[in-house]
Amino acid sequence: MPSLLLACALTVALLPASPLGAQSSGVIRGRVIATADSTPLAGIHVRVAGSAVGVLTDRLGQYRLVIPGGSVPLMFFGMGYQAWQTTVTVPARDSLTVNAALSTVSVVLPSTLVVTTASRSPERIVDAPAAVAVADAIRLADASVTGQLPQVLASMPGVFAPQNGINDFNVGARGFNSFLTRRVLVLQDGRDLAIPTLSAQEWSAMSLPLEALGRAEFVRGPGSALYGANAFSGVLNIISPAPRDARGSMLAVGGGELGTLRADVQHASASDNGRWGWRLNAGYNQSDSWDASRTQPGALAREYAAAIDTSRYTIAAPLPGFEVRPLIGQTKSGAPGLPGVTTGTPDPMSSAYGSARLDYYRENGAVLTAEAGTAEIRNQVFMTGAGRSQIASALRPWGRVALDAQGYNLMAYYSGRRSGDQWSLASGLPQLDDDDIWHVEGQLNRPFAGTRGSWVAGASLRSVSIDSKGTFLSAADDDRRDSYAALFGQLRYKLAPTWELLGAARYDGSNLYTAQWSPKAALVWSPTTSQRVRLTWNQAFQTPNPVERFLEQPAGAPLDLNALEQGLRLSPLGPALGGVPNGTLFTNSAAVPVLAIGNRNLAVEKVRSAELGYKGPLGGKGFVTVDAYYSTLTNFVTNLMAGANPLYAPWTAPSAVPEAARSALQSAALGVLGPGLTRLPNGGSAYVLSLGNAGRATEWGGELSVGYPLSSRLTLEANAAYFRASVQRNTFVVGDTLLANTPTHMGNVTLTYRAPGGTDASVTTRLVESYAWRSGFYNGRVPARQVIDVVAGHQLSPRVRLQLVATNLLDQRRYEAFGASVIGRRVLGRATYTW
Repeated sequence: MPSLLLACALTVALLPASPLGAQSSGVIRGRVIATADSTPLAGIHVRVAGSAVGVLTDRLGQYRLVIPGGSVPLMFFGMGYQAWQTTVTVPARDSLTVNAALSTVSVVLPSTLVVTTASRSPERIVDAPAAVAVADAIRLADASVTGQLPQVLASMPGVFAPQNGINDFNVGARGFNSFLTRRVLVLQDGRDLAIPTLSAQEWSAMSLPLEALGRAEFVRGPGSALYGANAFSGVLNIISPAPRDARGSMLAVGGGELGTLRADVQHASASDNGRWGWRLNAGYNQSDSWDASRTQPGALAREYAAAIDTSRYTIAAPLPGFEVRPLIGQTKSGAPGLPGVTTGTPDPMSSAYGSARLDYYRENGAVLTAEAGTAEIRNQVFMTGAGRSQIASALRPWGRVALDAQGYNLMAYYSGRRSGDQWSLASGLPQLDDDDIWHVEGQLNRPFAGTRGSWVAGASLRSVSIDSKGTFLSAADDDRRDSYAALFGQLRYKLAPTWELLGAARYDGSNLYTAQWSPKAALVWSPTTSQRVRLTWNQAFQTPNPVERFLEQPAGAPLDLNALEQGLRLSPLGPALGGVPNGTLFTNSAAVPVLAIGNRNLAVEKVRSAELGYKGPLGGKGFVTVDAYYSTLTNFVTNLMAGANPLYAPWTAPSAVPEAARSALQSAALGVLGPGLTRLPNGGSAYVLSLGNAGRATEWGGELSVGYPLSSRLTLEANAAYFRASVQRNTFVVGDTLLANTPTHMGNVTLTYRAPGGTDASVTTRLVESYAWRSGFYNGRVPARQVIDVVAGHQLSPRVRLQLVATNLLDQRRYEAFGASVIGRRVLGRATYTW
């Protein structure tokens, strides 16, 4: 696969220029102001109409856009302002100034904002055949000092992102959340950001600050028809700007509560002839956390006493009821494996990161990109269904080459993970992890029948290698390499001026699972140019991760079954044991291993979903989106439990036991220990916890989102989500319990103020109803929460900006998933200098 990546890179570099638009580039720059009072407007979209080429104005209303020379339609738009479009002639190898003044007449955001994720091609957000929300560069910059992208996502309609700790979040949509959730596929410029072993996100390991990410598009609902595995409930696509569209240098320093320190430096520029662009960045972030050691019985209940009424709700940690390892930086009294008092202060969490990008801008408008980066994280704590783990250190290197051209794009990337020391706090066992992903992908986009239709077709290949160094994967399956291949396509066609039909499908194959077809169909009605009603049907799948397939490690201390054996020998079954040496009924009855073992035969989970959606204007100035869905989910992966894996059948008596007594002896032993008592492939007795596939559930709900400019300076945004689920208990393994881990009601209200001169503020209130949580061994109630987040900023001078950010301003002490840490307030300040 590395040689395939190199070949792809060379192919990209040597591709001939397309004859389309083969002219030199020029520069458009200017300033956007409000018609009423001439104040500069920040966050206004400046875009080549009908394309994804564009930028946002900065906080001084300024913009700079590099595009191929010639005549182009240029559009200016933003929420609360009347869009303005003009056709300009861009001089080749020269610049042109185009200023704009926008009036506050009608909002056009839903009909003009361009997104690319829903259809893998540029389209107006109102035309996207899916539920889509966008966080733009200004919103991302407002949260940059926190380093917490999921905090931004949590304010989107229908997105549920319970926080486990400072940097650990469970980002999901439309129900059935969990620790290490992977139902939302997360991409950054086409790169899958998930950790291969867990298929989950490591949010602290991003190598760009939030303001450099550009924009984040979140598509809710199944997306496997275009994106494949794990686009189960949605796709988050982070799209960073080209260096030529983000010129300038930045130095930012910040800090505040929890001993937070953060520094970022970035430089982006382009050559005088406009052919080359480059970006460099580096940063460091350090913070204490709300995590506390739980090395004594009752520690979880004491920690949660500030968050919930512990006299009403039972707070019980999984057996044995305590963690055997303290947080890094602390020490525990007593013998290893036993409870003890923790002393000392936990070491702070930190991340150091950097990246570099080089673009070559061809005369035809195509962009050739080569970039690489890395992030090193230390002391991060993350939550799993089996307990908390802590990463002493881990390195996340990556690299990408891509060609983005009119009508096609090619991409290849590498992503790796190199863990240093990493431990399970619950068991004390090490968890080493060296992973590599090599991926190549190509896509074509073409219109047909004039402007009535278009098609997308593409293919991808991926190779993934995983090595746990013998710490948690079975010896036979460790240090492994798996392969994946996919073909996908989409066809859309206007049946009439107001009706459009869309169909898509994807074929995914791998050595790990049976080949999967993921279809999609949509019918879109356009009663007006700014209104859309859509009916869609999707099918998607989620793959078991390698840990679920190939796990093998102790799940507890060995069982001493000598007493059980002696009791059986003294029972009426005793004579049947005459040929079995004493102490060997259960192989080594004094020490029967207790093991957690994966299931290599796990099948994929599936979802089929129907959606009805509406997008349109509200009251002449605002916008509204309404989405309703009904989904059927099948073939869940069970919790780690006894009797779930058919490969580990109930224990059988030794061959020396006479046939007539075998059944009675087996029933007696299993009656005491249950289906977990089994025999390993080598014939030895063991108590095994494993996984299987089972279950069927339905979910239904709705999402409402509105945005309305109250004045030229004040904007109101609000959203609400309703969710219900029904689990068919008789389709699950006996003893398994599945919960949706999602509140019935939740919502957000954001009020944003932007004044002349770069002064702005926003207040977000997040309301979440209480709900039950079950993930792995953790089962309990999560309290309701009402959280207020505040962002305030002031442009002290054209180059200096000051900012204050408060998350959970009122310090409401709540845990957001049962087993996670109690989350408190965090107030941070930041100063940014740009030149």
